[in-house]
Amino acid sequence: IYSQALATNPTPEFSFNSATMSTGVAYFICPAAGNDLGNGSPDPTDDCFIIGECVPVFWQALPTASILGTTSLCEGESADITFNMTGVGPFEVEYLANNVPQTMTVFDTDTTFSITPNSTIQYQIAGVNDLSLNCSNTAAGIITISVSTPVNAGSANNPDPLCEGEDFTFDLNDFVIGGDSGGQWTNSNNSLISNVFQTVNQPPGTHIFTYTVTASAPCLTQSTEIEIVINPTPIADAGESQSLDCNTTVANLGGPNTSQGNFTYEWTGGNVENPSVPITTTTESGIYTLLVTDNLTQCTASETVEITLDNSAPQPTLSFSDLSCFNAD
Repeated sequence: IYSQALATNPTPEFSFNSATMSTGVAYFICPAAGNDLGNGSPDPTDDCFIIGECVPVFWQALPTASILGTTSLCEGESADITFNMTGVGPFEVEYLANNVPQTMTVFDTDTTFSITPNSTIQYQIAGVNDLSLNCSNTAAGIITISVSTPVNAGSANNPDPLCEGEDFTFDLNDFVIGGDSGGQWTNSNNSLISNVFQTVNQPPGTHIFTYTVTASAPCLTQSTEIEIVINPTPIADAGESQSLDCNTTVANLGGPNTSQGNFTYEWTGGNVENPSVPITTTTESGIYTLLVTDNLTQCTASETVEITLDNSAPQPTLSFSDLSCFNAD
């Protein structure tokens, strides 16, 4: 048995040798006595050589610790940090938060806690102590949590609807409340445009523009839509110019193309039979104007027509035919 000893020592002191020993295994330390071989070791061939009562010894593995967690978040969000340990436990974990030493007692082999930083922060694990075994070990591991600032595209403050043909130059930024600067504008075709919109010569309809502010991941890009409504202009058809004379004493006002429906009509310029209908008559010369108003949008259109008066005297005309007598040859 003595010859199979993993190690011998003149004093009862032994260190763990990972080359020949394993943790968690029972080893026995035994006293041995005999004639000295001259090197401090007893002679096992000595007739008086003896091995005393052995004592079992266990070497436990050193505790280990590692760190993992979220590496990026958007400001206002929470990040999870996890410590993983090996050993018996409970454990005391030593770590640094932005180089400030911290300790935490953990009763299991892992623990997770949450933080809500408002700026980039670094966590570094430094060591671990298995409190039940009173064994300590160093540890290494770093996570850096990058915090991105969320963006704000604001809210829409749409302008009042316009009428077709009105001439305005709009700065689209004026219609975004509380948005971050530096965003981009796109139209309904998702094409990049400037922040300037001129209403003249634009077709009627709802013109949609999107203001987009790009965020750094993992924050989300934000966008806001604004609408500029251009209502169509009604049609006013005042009819054809006419002339009054002795034979034509009534002139028709209005044409077939005037908008029909929920509209208000108003004739001005002289006396007309009914000034609030699209087609009416007059017996007086003058320049007459038809104003058409869309009752829903208040958009208007107008057209004029001239009725003239022919005051020239009528010219008599004579016609002659040959005379013949009854029964004449």
